[in-house]
Amino acid sequence: MTAAGIDLFIGEPDLIGQGHGPALIRAFLRDVLFKTYDVAECVIGPSIKNVSAIRAYEKAGFRFFKDAVVPEEPDPEHLMRIRRDEV
Repeated sequence: MTAAGIDLFIGEPDLIGQGHGPALIRAFLRDVLFKTYDVAECVIGPSIKNVSAIRAYEKAGFRFFKDAVVPEEPDPEHLMRIRRDEV
């Protein structure tokens, strides 16, 4: 199965925690990633400690599939994915 990964952050402090993330992520998946690239799913891996990011990704439709230890990262990643037909 082909997959793409994304990594993102909202850099403007006054926009953090206002619920913009899930809508922006779904729009990106729908209008850019799955429209432009022939991939079956998208994977994202926030730190297991980043509870707010995990919740935002869940709201965008991502689902947990495993935790993974990444060399040189301080915490394991909480790997999540969403399939093309779920967007």
